[in-house]
Amino acid sequence: MTARLLAFASTGRAMLWAACGGLLAAMPGCSRCTPQASGPATVSDTGAEAARSLTGPSAPDRATEAGTHAAARRASTPACLAGAAFDPSEDAAVLEVMRTAEVVRISRGSGGGTLGFKVTLTGGQRAYFKPDQSPARGHAHGEISAFHLDRLLGLCRASPVTGRRLPVALLRSAAPNHEQLKLLKIDADGLVRGALIAWIEGDLRPLGVVPEWLACLRAPAAPARSPFKGFDVRESTPCEPPPDHLLDALHDLVVFDYLIANVDRWSAAKTNLLALSDTGPLLLFDHGEAFWRAHFVVRNERQLDFVGAPRPALASRLMNLDLKSLRLRLADDPLAPVLDAHLLEGLRLRLAALRARAATPRAGTEI
Repeated sequence: MTARLLAFASTGRAMLWAACGGLLAAMPGCSRCTPQASGPATVSDTGAEAARSLTGPSAPDRATEAGTHAAARRASTPACLAGAAFDPSEDAAVLEVMRTAEVVRISRGSGGGTLGFKVTLTGGQRAYFKPDQSPARGHAHGEISAFHLDRLLGLCRASPVTGRRLPVALLRSAAPNHEQLKLLKIDADGLVRGALIAWIEGDLRPLGVVPEWLACLRAPAAPARSPFKGFDVRESTPCEPPPDHLLDALHDLVVFDYLIANVDRWSAAKTNLLALSDTGPLLLFDHGEAFWRAHFVVRNERQLDFVGAPRPALASRLMNLDLKSLRLRLADDPLAPVLDAHLLEGLRLRLAALRARAATPRAGTEI
């Protein structure tokens, strides 16, 4: 499955890039998708000055620095758990292309509550650019940090993400007169910070999650009321487990969302519960509303209460998670520092809470 998801050539020319907008637009019944109102813009549409701004960093010592950080990433990345979707050994090449290749084509994305852009890079590689926006939603830092934590825990279910800056003139050319343009956070040099998300190869679709699957996650002391928005899971709901590794993946997803304080996962439309087939693998997708300023989020607390302790395979990873390794990986991002001291402290507190639960696991059969 990993080879089918990331069929990257050694030169990087076969890489495909991903995020919600374009792929979700093709899904029937997607409530978060809207038709694209504007056509794509080429770099020439925005003038020579904007075009020059699109070129990625090219410092003479970049190769040496990148090699050092790549070695650190490999040393801090454990083996992937069962049900993985991505091969971490491909990450360095993927990130390098996304950070350095020029943008040659851009168009407005089609879904979600924030403005996003489909991007084509030199060589034909594609990506999805999610710019920082006001009010507090669409955080680039959430997308970037979630990706690196996914790798540090060995989940391997999040598409590679890097920070990038693009000219606001280019974004305006792709979405002229769009009402959300006024929400973009523009630097003094006319550039907009954002997350560039790798395009996933395959036919993304909402996973067919049903209340009976979620009922299998219920801990003995779970609250009676369903904590999953859009899913009516009652005490009387029978447990009918999903195929393959999906139950483990759903359990890990709840724990992961608690760790990153992600508030935008569950809805009746299932647009953030995506997979490449009806049997998975389940992807960790859309983290623009993660890492809120509040250290703890009530809805995440309730979801964690429902599933109880992290399952043993993930619990051991949480026990060994070194936040210094996360800081090292984030320091390599073009938008560093990605997380400020307040957000890092919230992460530390949530990790401590998960470790406390893992130390007293729930009774019953391991999943």
